[in-house]
Order: sequence, then C-alpha cells, then structure tokens
Amino acid sequence: MIRSFALLLIGITVLMLPLNSQAQDATCPEENPAELFKNMLRARALQEPDREARMLQAIERAFEHGCPGALEAQVNVRSMALEATRGTSSYRQQREEYDDEVLALFNKAVARGEGRFEFGGFLLNPENKHHSLAQALAHFEQAATDGDRRAIEFLSGAYEKGILGIPVNPVRAAYWKARLQPK
Repeated sequence: MIRSFALLLIGITVLMLPLNSQAQDATCPEENPAELFKNMLRARALQEPDREARMLQAIERAFEHGCPGALEAQVNVRSMALEATRGTSSYRQQREEYDDEVLALFNKAVARGEGRFEFGGFLLNPENKHHSLAQALAHFEQAATDGDRRAIEFLSGAYEKGILGIPVNPVRAAYWKARLQPK
C-alpha cells in the first residue's frame, strides 16, 4: 500500500501540468524542463554521460530561475535516483537524503509562489520522513484557496471519502465541492 502510494505520487509528479508560476525569467531555456528531463533520460539510455550532465545542469538552472515545469523536473530527477536504490542496503539512507532534498526544493518553490499542491502530496506520503497530515492539508487548503483546481478536487474528495488519513468531514467536502461549480 505504501509503496503503491509512493509510486502513485511519483507518477503524478511525472505527468503534472506546469505549475502556476511567476513570470518566466528571460534566462529560462527554450526547451521546457519536462523536455529537458526526457532528453536526460534518453542520454542516460544511450550512455551519453556528457549530454546527460548538460541536461541535468539545464534543469537545475531552470529551477533556480523559476521556470515553469522546473520543480517537477527537479523532483523527477531525484525520484528517479531514489527508485534506482530501491531494494538495496542503501535505500533507507537514500530515502532520507531524498526527503531532505525535495523538502528544500518545495520550500524554495513555495516561497516564490508555486508548488503548494505538490508539496501537500509530498507531505502526505507516509514513507516520507517529513510526513505531516496537518502540514499537507494546510498546503492543499492554501493551493485550493489560491484557485488550484487540482487542490479543490482533491480536498472535496478527500473530505468526502476520508482517504489517506484525512478524516471524513461532510461540511469541508461540501465547501470545496461548491467551489468546483461554475459560477
């Protein structure tokens, strides 16, 4: 159950649409970070370490400049590295390092106004050493209040069904469900 939840979060992260972000910096690469990530994977598969390193550096620069989609690409890179160690003796330590690295990424992203919904998902994962239902809900609620439809849909369903440790709350479910209705 926990492993499938972690893989679900990783899958969601890979498939996410670009986050709401501030205006794109002029230093953002022409190629969006999702494409950079795909090209990094291709370079790895083709055993082109120099090209892979260039793609990784471009993803890191894109994140530092607040480019749309760069947060997802950064998390995906780290998720991929973590998954490569699953089943090995170093997995637990790698998992803790991953949790700390991704926490730092999300804190940076949230400070510049992006990534709250994804941060909520990260904090909701029970495998995560920073797991916190209260903090996850706070990020989901703020994202929903800011108009993130994914957060609104998630909260209405989570409160209605009581999933992932979130207690059933018909009042909160109705509140968020009402915000899904077109005005």
